[in-house]
Amino acid sequence: MTPMGLSEAARLLALAAAYDQRTVGEADVLAWRTALCGTSFAECESAILAHVRRETVRVTPAHILDRVQADRRMRADRRAALPTGADRATAAEAAQRGLALIREQMGWPAPSTAQLTALERPCPHPGCQAVATVLCRRVGSLRLARVLGRAGAVRLHPSRFNTTRQEVTA
Repeated sequence: MTPMGLSEAARLLALAAAYDQRTVGEADVLAWRTALCGTSFAECESAILAHVRRETVRVTPAHILDRVQADRRMRADRRAALPTGADRATAAEAAQRGLALIREQMGWPAPSTAQLTALERPCPHPGCQAVATVLCRRVGSLRLARVLGRAGAVRLHPSRFNTTRQEVTA
């Protein structure tokens, strides 16, 4: 994180002054820049806006630092709550079971092995170029979807299947 410059500290003070009509001088700018060391402009701006929405007292660097620290703790807690390693594998298995249940209840067939294999490759279709594991953009026409039935809704270009077949035979 780059240290906050004088112009950014001045912009923060100007934002605060817009809400509480304080006068801002060079000493104020220097003091705020020093007090807010280790924070970014965006974090401080967000903290000022959150403060003026909820509080009636004049915003100070202490208020800003408290809110920035609270926001950082909240982001860290969210990151810690994300599944990792074995938890991620367990979550992926649960997602697959849920999708299988939805397909069963809706009467949709499960994707074929060929479709799953094709999805592991990037799409070579010139108008698509979808990366691996991402469905292709609009595929074919309604006529093609009717011919393919539910499989047409998988949204994979035929060229993706052809590429997979060529790799298997090579």
